[in-house]
Amino acid sequence: MSRHPTEATDDFTHSASAPRLRVSVCMAVYNGERYIEEQINSILYQLEDEDEVVVVDDGSKDRSLEIIASYGDPRIRIFQHDKNMGVIASFEDAIRKALGDVLFLCDQDDIWATDRVKKMASVFAARPDVSIVVADVILIDENGEIIQEDKQFTQRPFDARFLPNLISNRFQGSAMAIHSNLRQEILPFPKNVSFLHDAWIGARSALHGRKTIYIDEPLLYYRRHKENNSVRLPLWRKMRKRLELLVSIAVFPLRRESR
Repeated sequence: MSRHPTEATDDFTHSASAPRLRVSVCMAVYNGERYIEEQINSILYQLEDEDEVVVVDDGSKDRSLEIIASYGDPRIRIFQHDKNMGVIASFEDAIRKALGDVLFLCDQDDIWATDRVKKMASVFAARPDVSIVVADVILIDENGEIIQEDKQFTQRPFDARFLPNLISNRFQGSAMAIHSNLRQEILPFPKNVSFLHDAWIGARSALHGRKTIYIDEPLLYYRRHKENNSVRLPLWRKMRKRLELLVSIAVFPLRRESR
């Protein structure tokens, strides 16, 4: 993704004097035994003692929980759903339970670049006005080999404004980190909708004038495989997603007050 030069994105120069903020990695897991060890290994060594990995397992039937528990790392906190509730509910639970200042959204099958946490967390430390940091990604296949080109990513420049994302969402969840103070604007997530949590987070942030920083550097190896390959949606389904997003935004204040 190339950066779209709008006021919602910005260039960033790291300030070594900025204090480090506590990091929570919010990971949704469901039958992820094939890739999850490689993912966790790419994360843990980047974290400090006060950081954490909040794992919400959505009723896995494989060895995912066994693999995660085998680390015996006190920074890993595991929560389980009694039944499968879906990826949106899993990420909502992880975000609610996170104790950190910076919350990384984390899929179970990617690989983090070696300096991902340092580079993204430092933006929040130096810029208190920032609510979301998004970084570029490198696509890899099932075997971890780099995919040279994917039109969905290469032809869609990043843009944090609301209307461009209503047309085509640029907020890739696993490429994002959010400040914990954004929770008040995004939770609870809408239920029974066809759009995902990342589109919701980006839309709510944009509508409330929150600041997004885009790092034009690949800090995530985003894995494409048969379970997560995107399917081109028919026009009516795309329109339904946009309508559901608009309706969810309109009724969100009522839903929040009713809780």
